[in-house]
Amino acid sequence: MSESTKPTNECAVLFADLVGSTQLYQRVGDASAFELVDRCIRAMRIAVETKRGRVVKHTGDGLMAVFRDADSAADATLAIHQTVKELPAAAEQKLAVRIGFHFGGVVASGTDVFGETVNFAARLAELASPGKAITSAETARRLGPEWRSVIHPLPPRVIRGLSKPVDLCEVMCEAVGELTVVQADHFLLETEPELRLYMDSKSL
Repeated sequence: MSESTKPTNECAVLFADLVGSTQLYQRVGDASAFELVDRCIRAMRIAVETKRGRVVKHTGDGLMAVFRDADSAADATLAIHQTVKELPAAAEQKLAVRIGFHFGGVVASGTDVFGETVNFAARLAELASPGKAITSAETARRLGPEWRSVIHPLPPRVIRGLSKPVDLCEVMCEAVGELTVVQADHFLLETEPELRLYMDSKSL
């Protein structure tokens, strides 16, 4: 093992890929399409860093990022989808993102990470629909209760490179309301809300 390669450690690996960029280049031309795609990727990078993640590298029209825990990866998933959704469309075409993330062991080499977890997360991103995210059932069990409530189990399926079917889950990002966003950013009320009712006994 080289000096720049560290022992295996655990983290959440996330892949986010833009969908529709090829068609965008065909419809609006190279310059306009590149500007919108670049804006999307920069917005995705900010969303990752805001949720305590680190962008490892760009992957064509997307990126790969790592997080210390599964919840942070899920928080970034929601932030990425919301950010890209809010960007203006070009030629009446909006871009969408498909995301896959998985928690497991990785081998670090310099600023990059390698291993089965990385490969598996990349495969999950390939399976996700535009505007959706897929994670493993194993990773879903690591998520906090606010995220587990919006996880939808998928039928087991064989992933390219693996011999046995694996249990997957879809993260229902559109079902996550403002409450999850508040919880993810740790804005909590100092006291529990309460309802008090007062009655005038003389009127009885």
